[in-house]
Amino acid sequence: MTYQLPTIEQYLAPVAGIQSVHADHQCTVTRYLEAHRRIDFAVDHASRAADFDRTAEENKYLRAEEKWHDRACELEAQLPQREIANAWKRLTVALGENAA
Repeated sequence: MTYQLPTIEQYLAPVAGIQSVHADHQCTVTRYLEAHRRIDFAVDHASRAADFDRTAEENKYLRAEEKWHDRACELEAQLPQREIANAWKRLTVALGENAA
């Protein structure tokens, strides 16, 4: 049995419909959430590569994770806390996770 990980497009799809609290922050919120979804993508793929002892592939995704984490931190610094909280709340709903 083979398990196919989702593509980057599938990881980024939930971000498309998320609206910011204030329109001036829409572009930054979108880029911030896309960066976090790219982190998720890299972590999942690195983990999968590690399961099969594919070190070079794992390292490639771990480097990508670092790159996108740094970018997400830069974007987060540009956003007010209410935008960050709203973005996470809406992303959680878009992903269908339990928003407790």
